[in-house]
Amino acid sequence: MFFLFVPKLFFIIHNDMMLGTVSLKQALGEYCNYILIVIVGYMVAEYRMFERFQKMLSVKVNIVVSMCFLVIAMALRSYSKTIHLGVVGIYTDILITPFVVYSFFVYFQFVGDNIRHLFIYIGKTSMVVWLVHWIFNVGVPQIQAVAYFPKLSYLVILWVLMMCLGFNHIFSYIVRKSNLLIKIKK
Repeated sequence: MFFLFVPKLFFIIHNDMMLGTVSLKQALGEYCNYILIVIVGYMVAEYRMFERFQKMLSVKVNIVVSMCFLVIAMALRSYSKTIHLGVVGIYTDILITPFVVYSFFVYFQFVGDNIRHLFIYIGKTSMVVWLVHWIFNVGVPQIQAVAYFPKLSYLVILWVLMMCLGFNHIFSYIVRKSNLLIKIKK
């Protein structure tokens, strides 16, 4: 319900109101744009749209369709961050995310155990990766230069993921050592 009233807040908020180094109006705008991804994800999960769509097609057709979804999504994301539909500009992420997720949904049903174990590991470390990745996107320009070193958007994502996983190893080591110290002190 709060989501419906956020656009009204834009008329009340002045441009000089800040949330850290970002204007409050810009932060709320980002929230409004990206909350739609969560809403679409909820609708897809609630109404089991992936399962229904998958039952309509054969296994081979599902794989071909999911590969086409990935290629189209990569092309849209590479071309523009925003798609303009008349007077409304929509982030491409909102449109392509369900298709990319569906492609991975189909793909993970047919992958081998080695790849599956890799993604299980990434899933277990995802909380730390999510908490740390913002440092590379919003942080100091020198840190951003390290994050954007590969220059290609898909390589940047993999590069930042590797740096976040490295940070996860360091963080996990510190937590294990501090837990040992706490046990010794008891």
